[in-house]
Amino acid sequence: MTAVVRIDVEPKLYLRDPGDTELGRSIVSNSIVLIDKLGFEEFTFKKLADYINSTEASVYRYFKSKHHLLEYLVAWYWSWLEYLIKFKTTNIKDPRKKLKILIKILMESTKDDPATDFVDEAILHKIVINYSMRAYSAKGGGRKQSESPVKSYSSLSECASSIFKELNPRYRYCKSLFITLVTATHRLIFFSENFSKITDFTVKRRSKNEMAVFLETLVLSALGCK
Repeated sequence: MTAVVRIDVEPKLYLRDPGDTELGRSIVSNSIVLIDKLGFEEFTFKKLADYINSTEASVYRYFKSKHHLLEYLVAWYWSWLEYLIKFKTTNIKDPRKKLKILIKILMESTKDDPATDFVDEAILHKIVINYSMRAYSAKGGGRKQSESPVKSYSSLSECASSIFKELNPRYRYCKSLFITLVTATHRLIFFSENFSKITDFTVKRRSKNEMAVFLETLVLSALGCK
């Protein structure tokens, strides 16, 4: 039996922690499904309430608006990745092994994680790719960076950057390198699954392994590691 993992999100991103109640978990899990199905523009709390046989007022007890809900979802995704990196690199001394683990986690972030019981990460991944920039918008969310998904991403970036620092303590651009790695990983996976002719990779396992080697080489080269 798989142990259930709870991912904690910045409290300022919700009115009531949805992870604490069955209704809250239903709001999160089904909002992911509906945003993916309808698109963020067409998604509303009324449609979500109808979908889960609840009331619009009940949804508003957890989130002020659909934009704040999107902020929560994006922050949850980044916090989940940070949890995986920390958990899977614990007691690992070799920074190159840590880098391999980091890349594997990023590559597998397009799959659902059975250890989380009410979030489908495969669908959430698509939402993050399509709508995360909206969640970062201070104008749209009316929040400071410390109260937005930027804080979760920053924490994730610090976690990953510490691995780069182990490989080259003098490297000055660890956070920028992590942004590059995340973007490259997500885009390569998308293109390999949908437009493989414009990449060097396909969905086959062997090709996925080659992609991991390519990404590792990219990072090590940037860090100046032989």
